[in-house]
Amino acid sequence: MFEKCSIFVGNLAIFCTQKDIEELFMPFGHIVSISIKCDEETSKNLSYGFIKFSNETSALLAMKALNGTILCGRPLRIGKALKEKCKDKFLIPKPTVLETSSIHVTYISYQINKLVTEESLRAIFSLFGDVLDTSIKKSTVDEIGGCQSGYGFVHYANSLAGIESAFKAARSL
Repeated sequence: MFEKCSIFVGNLAIFCTQKDIEELFMPFGHIVSISIKCDEETSKNLSYGFIKFSNETSALLAMKALNGTILCGRPLRIGKALKEKCKDKFLIPKPTVLETSSIHVTYISYQINKLVTEESLRAIFSLFGDVLDTSIKKSTVDEIGGCQSGYGFVHYANSLAGIESAFKAARSL
């Protein structure tokens, strides 16, 4: 069953805030609530959430207009928020398959004043081909040691050019 006034928002950047989401979705109508889902143990952003509008029309307009829109460097995946029968828990819509050639990136940076972000990964790896998406899955800053470390993924198109770009980047860095 579709929760008429609520929409699912997926593929959120881990540093995306409720304010970022509110600014993007506010032109479509009154927002009742925004919920970014976080891991219960670590409190880390799980890269998805839900937005509840005051009416169904606003929810549908936002869903249609903003699906695929870039927010904080990531293309949003927006769909209907589904409600399980007999439970007050939303189901996450199944993602559409994005065919990509991906590179796993592990990094250590000693430039504490210039943190590695999804945007900076995109800028570096765009030198090797058209980057479809970047995602940082884990990032920690060691203030005492003066470094940032983590890992993520860079996604190129799943085409001959995309595969060649991924291999070129892997060989060069």
